[in-house]
Amino acid sequence: MRRGDDLSAVTVAVGGCLDHAGIRYHAYGINFIQQHDHEPRLTQVLRTTCGARAIHVKNLRLGSPVAQSWQEGVVVYRPDLLADDPNCELDAWARDAAPAPRRSIIDVPFSHGTLAINSLEANAFSDFDINCLQCVAEVLTEPCSAGPISGSWKSATKSFPGASKRGRGERRTSLVPARFWRRGIVC
Repeated sequence: MRRGDDLSAVTVAVGGCLDHAGIRYHAYGINFIQQHDHEPRLTQVLRTTCGARAIHVKNLRLGSPVAQSWQEGVVVYRPDLLADDPNCELDAWARDAAPAPRRSIIDVPFSHGTLAINSLEANAFSDFDINCLQCVAEVLTEPCSAGPISGSWKSATKSFPGASKRGRGERRTSLVPARFWRRGIVC
């Protein structure tokens, strides 16, 4: 996946991980970042729960949540865009992706971009969800470094143990670093 050649197949596999883990979402995608003529280029491969898919290629907007997440290596979670929208994303989503506005958006960094998930619900992602997403993002790093998708990605699509024990009512603001996939827990 060095040049994003496998992005569509990987994006489908990511959807399988999200579904197996029981993460509720409206749409998800991979924001794959490459250096292009001294400017970072962003290839977005997006999928929705109703089967729609899209691929966009554009310049990476510096200062955007995607750029911040990738450059700083931090999860950027916007839990409720109606309550707090510092990047004016709500207007863009309403204009470009009807029918309903995205309320929650999260970008989780990996070596070559971010894993992005959105929901029509506010505060949609629990700490458990965020840990699962970090797990998937870590697994995305390996194929980026190793070339075409390897067997390790295939193993990442196994069902996530304990998915039924998810805490929807728990506090959703703390971000627990997830390195647990190395301990045998894979999505």
